[in-house]
Amino acid sequence: MANFKIQYSNRVVPIEEITLADGTTTHEFLHSNIDRTFGSSIKKTISTTSTDVAYVTYLTTTSPVALNHATILNNSDALSFLSIKIVSAGSSGTPDLVATLWGTDPLVNGYAIALAGVGDCCMIPMVMPPANITIYSISATTVANVEIVVGKS
Repeated sequence: MANFKIQYSNRVVPIEEITLADGTTTHEFLHSNIDRTFGSSIKKTISTTSTDVAYVTYLTTTSPVALNHATILNNSDALSFLSIKIVSAGSSGTPDLVATLWGTDPLVNGYAIALAGVGDCCMIPMVMPPANITIYSISATTVANVEIVVGKS
């Protein structure tokens, strides 16, 4: 019997940028009022079924698409973990992604996560059906190629 797990970690480094007396040279340092970094790492057991940990690539559109849609996960099993990363631009602008939880309009009936730029990502431990999570880009010039990793409940 095999167990299928997801290990993930994060690191936050508050940075302060200082411009030197010459007015053109800058240096970055650990934020002087905070003086520390933050991070953690954890390994979560998802299940004993290999398909309960899934990976997909997706090109965002400008309309909200639920994660359970046939073009993304094609599955309605509740999620216990979600990771989304912008890997490249799908058009001419800086790629972006809006992920909404519990509704397609975060200003009216949901919560939004906003990613912008190649390498931006989010990792969320959760218990939520993929039908309640939508993703999209703000405009046709900012569509993004993304990698999505999920753990199913």
